[in-house]
Amino acid sequence: MKTKLLNALIAVFLFLMPTVIFGQTTPPTLGVTSDFALFTSAGALTTDGATVVTGDIGSYDVTPVGFTGPGTVIGTIYPVGAILDQAVTDMDVAWGNFSADGDVLGTPLETFNITGYIYPGTYHTTGAAALNGDFTLDAQGDPDALFVININGAFTVGADFDILLADSAQFCNVYWQIDGGFILGARSNFMGTIVSNGAITLLEEASLHGRALTNSGAINLHNNVVSFMPAIGLTVGGASTICSGTGTNITVALSEVGVNYQLRNDNANELVGSSVAGTGSTINLPTGTLTTTTTYNVLATNACGSVKLTETEVVTVNPTTGVTSFTAGATTVCQDAADETYTATAANSTSIAYSVLPVVAGVINATTGVINWDAAFSGAATITATSTGLCGTTSADRVVTVNPLPTAFVGVDRTICLDENTTLGEVELQGSTYNWTSLPAGYTSIEANPTVSPQETTIFTLTETITASGCMNTNDVTVTVNNPPIIITEPADQSGCAGCSSVSFSVTATGTGLTYQWRNGDVNLTNGGNISGATSAILTINPVGIYDSSSNYNVVVTGICDPNATSINTSLTVNTPPYILAGPENQIANEGSPVSFSVTATGTDVTYQWRKGEVNLTDGGKISGATTATLTINPVSVTDAASDYNVVITRLYLPDETSRRASLIVNTAPVITTEPVNQTGCIGCSSSVSFYVIATGTGLTYQWRKGSVNLNDGGNISGATTAILTINPVSVADIASNYNVIISGSVEPSATSTNVSLTINDVPGISSEPVSQTECAGNAVSFSVAATGANNAYQWRRGETNLSNEGNIS
Repeated sequence: MKTKLLNALIAVFLFLMPTVIFGQTTPPTLGVTSDFALFTSAGALTTDGATVVTGDIGSYDVTPVGFTGPGTVIGTIYPVGAILDQAVTDMDVAWGNFSADGDVLGTPLETFNITGYIYPGTYHTTGAAALNGDFTLDAQGDPDALFVININGAFTVGADFDILLADSAQFCNVYWQIDGGFILGARSNFMGTIVSNGAITLLEEASLHGRALTNSGAINLHNNVVSFMPAIGLTVGGASTICSGTGTNITVALSEVGVNYQLRNDNANELVGSSVAGTGSTINLPTGTLTTTTTYNVLATNACGSVKLTETEVVTVNPTTGVTSFTAGATTVCQDAADETYTATAANSTSIAYSVLPVVAGVINATTGVINWDAAFSGAATITATSTGLCGTTSADRVVTVNPLPTAFVGVDRTICLDENTTLGEVELQGSTYNWTSLPAGYTSIEANPTVSPQETTIFTLTETITASGCMNTNDVTVTVNNPPIIITEPADQSGCAGCSSVSFSVTATGTGLTYQWRNGDVNLTNGGNISGATSAILTINPVGIYDSSSNYNVVVTGICDPNATSINTSLTVNTPPYILAGPENQIANEGSPVSFSVTATGTDVTYQWRKGEVNLTDGGKISGATTATLTINPVSVTDAASDYNVVITRLYLPDETSRRASLIVNTAPVITTEPVNQTGCIGCSSSVSFYVIATGTGLTYQWRKGSVNLNDGGNISGATTAILTINPVSVADIASNYNVIISGSVEPSATSTNVSLTINDVPGISSEPVSQTECAGNAVSFSVAATGANNAYQWRRGETNLSNEGNIS
């Protein structure tokens, strides 16, 4: 409550007191920085939006200098150099030029008084300050009134707040010294020159009318407008391009309040018309005759100075145009002439266009003047060249006489037979000359209608020339020469297998429009059944039959031109298909004797190959007839025995045929592989003995003998005609040393074994029994027995237990 009352009393006091300017009475000295809209002694200068700056800019220690993003600078962007060196020095001087006298402003500034404005003078704050509302600078009607405000700390202006100028106040007479950083809120509008000791930041769409200078810190811009010099908006109306000797009127629209504008002739650097002030006003270029291209600019002036618009308006004065010559191109041409070129020249021309009348005369290239005269046109034609420039069009004509071409009549294409004649062209016309040539080359004539007899198809070309005009025309006619049939390759004799193959007769002939007719003798053949191609170059019989056999097949070749050509007679030999009628049969042969396998087959040109299994047999050694109908093996051996003898029969026109498989059994003579051995028996002990033999051979039989006497089964004899002879029981009568066996087989000779013996032993008998024994322990004792018999064996026992030699038993 006390503060509000005090502020009210101060406001009344200031309102009642007379106008007094306190403190600093002259503006701070800025040196070279007075031309800068933005400058920093230490820091970068950046923007991230479409910022527009009117005035010079520079950064002393960050290069390159300029905006890193989109933006426009209407002024000079200074690189590091002498100007910026001086600017750093002048910044230090300027900082010391500010007076610290005057009233103390409150923070925020708008609380200085209840009216929210100050009068000219010097002010300061005791620390950092903020602006949270509009703040007005009132010059009280004095356009030279000076405002100097010292902020002893950082200074922040909130969003959407403005510094307002009232009653003739000029932003170029407002100075702010800020001992710290400065932030201008978004969309706020600030007036005056800022000299800061920290970073300067202009937030989105904020505007500064004045300068922003700092000796310490970066300058950061965000889609702002910084305008130290007056801004100029220029809109030009009226023609900016005219022809020599005409005039125009330029209208310049103005955009800035409190600014005087002058339209000036940039070429002569002189005023054009009077000065005009204020937005919405216009400056008009007086209408007059211009002969020289002229550049105009606008000079804008306000209380802070003058600036010339960097963009200028140019009034271009173009000279007049016109065709100066039209000489190239023939005035007399022949009908249907191609690629004739007509060329004109023109002064001050942007283009020359060509045309022809009548339009049926030909097709002309409007750009190059090249014309192809129409083949049907003759007579007079006019070619016009039209020159187009910035100041109008002019045209010039060239009359051309188009002479007709001769007809060069050759007649229609025609066809003749070899050695026939034909007449070309037509009756000679007076005033024309004729020249005939040919392709293939070799024929020439100067007649109008020559008679020709070419030996091959020929193109005849006529060039007719009209003597008076020299115009010529060329046409050609083709004479096609048809040749009679000529047989180049005669048909050849053929052979085939009845019912199992096909044959073809072929002929090669030359001539025009050939047709063919195959015959058997004088009888024409027709397609059907096993006949095809009867009227073509190849006759096919598929399959051939026995009745197709003939020696006079021929073909008549007919063409457009006579005579016909008849081939020689050729033959068809029909072979019968082969078949195996009999064999081969299984065979049995004695080793050492011959054996044969045979096969009976029908067919033509049959060949044979005997095999054992899948292995071909070849003649040599004991093999003969390996490739004939009969295979002979002489003599056979055991190794020849097999079950798969067969023959492969090869025939023309059919696959090979393989016979059935036949076996060969080889009989061998007896061979004893194991002889019988001697045997021993005993009388009275019911013993038996057996003699056995092992032998190989075919169809073996056995006969056991004692000496040369055959033994027969019966009594104690069995197996007398087998491989094992058994005598059971043996007796003294059976004792012998010449037992043997005769082995007979299918093949001689028989085999007789060695003689073996049968020995008979007596039955063992005890003649002296063992006696009981008494002996001291540790001493030896013996038992003994005496026995009769041969080859006795002994086994001592203790009771029923057999004793063995071990320990103390021997």
